[in-house]
Amino acid sequence: MRFNLLFRIRWWLVYFPVLLAAALLIWASFTHWAPLPPRSLVIAAGNPEGGYSEFARRYAARLERTEVQTRLVFNDGWVGISDRFAQTENEAQVGFVQGMYSHKLASNVQTLGTVSREPLWVVSRLPALVNVSQFKGLRLAVGAPNTSSHAAALLALEAHGIQPSDVTLDPVQGVAALNALIEGRVDVVMQLLAIQTQAVQIALQTPGLQFIGMTRADEIRLREPRLRLMVLPQGAVELRGNIPPKDLALLATETHLVLRENLHPALHRLLLRIAVEVHELPSLLQRDREYPSLSPVDVPLSSQARSKAALRPGLESLLPYWWAQLAHVLLVYVLPIVVAAALLLAWIPRWFDWRVNAALLHYYGELRYLDDEVSQLAAEQPIALKGLLERIDAIEQTVAHLELPNAYAERWYTLRAHLAQARERLLDLRAR
Repeated sequence: MRFNLLFRIRWWLVYFPVLLAAALLIWASFTHWAPLPPRSLVIAAGNPEGGYSEFARRYAARLERTEVQTRLVFNDGWVGISDRFAQTENEAQVGFVQGMYSHKLASNVQTLGTVSREPLWVVSRLPALVNVSQFKGLRLAVGAPNTSSHAAALLALEAHGIQPSDVTLDPVQGVAALNALIEGRVDVVMQLLAIQTQAVQIALQTPGLQFIGMTRADEIRLREPRLRLMVLPQGAVELRGNIPPKDLALLATETHLVLRENLHPALHRLLLRIAVEVHELPSLLQRDREYPSLSPVDVPLSSQARSKAALRPGLESLLPYWWAQLAHVLLVYVLPIVVAAALLLAWIPRWFDWRVNAALLHYYGELRYLDDEVSQLAAEQPIALKGLLERIDAIEQTVAHLELPNAYAERWYTLRAHLAQARERLLDLRAR
């Protein structure tokens, strides 16, 4: 039994594999089981002057406070937010998309819920207009083709018995459309816009413009479920001026906070908390804490949102965001690995000691049985003592070839001394 060799190579044979396994498990914890969230994020912000860009800037400011570096990407020509998220691979990781574009989004795009609504604003400069069915022969600013405003406007016109050939459609949109209305180049503006956009603010603050409601909203909703009915109460825009002069039925699409499915779950939770901070305050079109909302949604809902992960887990409520993620990995994964490795390394010397003790105790047991037989045979069969002497020789020869570490030298010599004493006693009995 080469205990000495085993003891000499114990670092390479036992300690090093344990340390290597622990290091590999810790590496797997940080790279596969619970990787830390990225320290940067790309947000698609749409038009630099639009309402989404304001949302994006407010999100970016809060993300920067949590040490997440944020980059905003704006529309590039005709490439808007929905076009970015229509691609499976794109630099944009987070953005705001209208429900009207949900059919265009890639399969790896999810939503954390709806954060606002964008009504189909119908604004006119002609006082006689009170219904969409009166728009025949007029010039309408409905936005560029293939936009949500254009599609919603055509649905509204068709529901009121007006075909595109009955009107003049102008692709101008946003602030340019309101300016065209004020200057008399168009008669009506029909646009899907958020309340905070500059175009809507201009419309609300310009005297002489009137808002027109939908009389066939239910019919339009049946054709396009992604448009939902809402009511703008009388006097909601201006109470003193009684604007609008009556309750207006409007159609609106929901604005979704969308992100890539493979985005780190911790960023899902962080974005949900920021969404609460940014969107919970009431406004002209929403009640207090109405947004963010998990229903209804036109985009598949993130698993983090379904599990109501906007609530802070324990560590995230106690520590800053980044340190909470690191502490989670250290406590849940790294600490158990380190404790298990430490216990194993502490047990290995005990295992060596147990192996040596087991070997020595085996020979002590043999020696004890031999002593008992010597006492019995000396009285009954003295001639059999020769066989016992041969057994002692065999045990002594085996013990002499044991290779034990220096730490066990004293016990090894003690065993050999006991064997020598047993030999001397046996020889004395044979000489009698």
